Amino acid sequence: MRYVLAVAITAMLAAACSGAPSSSGPPVAGSPTAPTSSGALPSTPAQPAQLTEYKSSVGRDPASTSTDATMQQVVAADTSFVFSLYHELADSSQSDVFLSPYSISTALSMVLAGARTETAAQIERVLGSSKITGWDQARNLLSMKLVEQLPTGIQGQAQPMTLETANAIFGQTGYPFEQPFLDLLARDYGAGLEGVDFATQPDAARQAINGWVDQQTADRIPNLLSPGSIDQFVRAVLVNTIYFKANWINPFPANATTNEPFHRIDGTVLNVPMMHAGEFEMDYASGTGWSSVDLPYYGADMLLIVPDAGHFAQVEKSVDPTFLADLNSALANAYVTLSLPKWSTDDTTDLIPPLKSLGIMDLFDPNGASDLSGVTTAEQLFISDATHDANITVDEQGTEAAAATALVAYPTARNSGMKTVTLTVDRPFIYLIRDQNTKELLFMGQALDPGKS
Repeated sequence: MRYVLAVAITAMLAAACSGAPSSSGPPVAGSPTAPTSSGALPSTPAQPAQLTEYKSSVGRDPASTSTDATMQQVVAADTSFVFSLYHELADSSQSDVFLSPYSISTALSMVLAGARTETAAQIERVLGSSKITGWDQARNLLSMKLVEQLPTGIQGQAQPMTLETANAIFGQTGYPFEQPFLDLLARDYGAGLEGVDFATQPDAARQAINGWVDQQTADRIPNLLSPGSIDQFVRAVLVNTIYFKANWINPFPANATTNEPFHRIDGTVLNVPMMHAGEFEMDYASGTGWSSVDLPYYGADMLLIVPDAGHFAQVEKSVDPTFLADLNSALANAYVTLSLPKWSTDDTTDLIPPLKSLGIMDLFDPNGASDLSGVTTAEQLFISDATHDANITVDEQGTEAAAATALVAYPTARNSGMKTVTLTVDRPFIYLIRDQNTKELLFMGQALDPGKS
């Protein structure tokens, strides 16, 4: 089974006043280096030939300044944050929701590095970072752990997963960013500053950013910033991307997929391609009104939470860190015969309304409340746009290397004491993608209508 996800999030810094920044003046920080792998701008007459990277003199910290214990505090904070954000989005939505808690937390943490006073306090309360000493260093360690090379070889029928993350700040060339802000982003987030010209060529800058995101997400997100979203008053755009690809350890045979009914919340029924796996040994749990199964990849897993018919709203509202901890404790090996829809989702979210609801208010205020003086003291900045774009494709096909092994693999031995379960996911469900090493929640979503793509 191929599983590909890509997420990008932007935080757009704009001036609270009206004057446009000058594209002349002293360099941003350090001196420009040769063009990097961030890529060239599309070659149209109105656009510069390439991005110019301004490197901080501070290099990426090899993460020796944090500890696994502190990193796990960050993972717990991210878990709490994502459930709060998920409910802000899902409780008001009648459609599929898909997001990356890791991506959003990382991008907000980059903004937090330049926030001060009450603006910083509001972000800290929502992220849960105020009680964690060394937040940025621990996020650095987390990012290093996420992309650690897995051992070569095969688990079940799966190759090691691919997980890639990247951070960048695209800033107005010549703009006086604060050096400590740039140093922190370089040290703990590996984010170099890419010089662009928002002042005179805003659309060229937009296309440059889109090109970088497209490259980082293996062409999954080519147009993160829509036409007209960048103007001459933008000072910087902070971006985080994450790309994930993995094969099931126990794949679904393609020749077993058939069109079968899926029952929506409103009672309507549609036919969807339903994948069928033979009886496999996997972790299973059930509770009042729900069933859950954990599907492993080599290096990650997908946790499905499947409410019983008529219980989706009740179960969905109860899903939180405590629910997840109890579910994890209840998971036990069982022989599961699983039927699961193929689905794909492309979800673009304006993060400002839900983040305001959670308590981050000043950051988005254009009238003077925002304090990003850690980014620059030249003028007052605020976040004018926060876009989250995530997409997912789930089917039963493997990569070329894995396709040769896309066969039904049955256990060679049976434990007669284990439960035997049949789970047909023919109704709305919730899913989480977790890194097995750190337990970080990489992605979370709800699938209400897998017939839509």
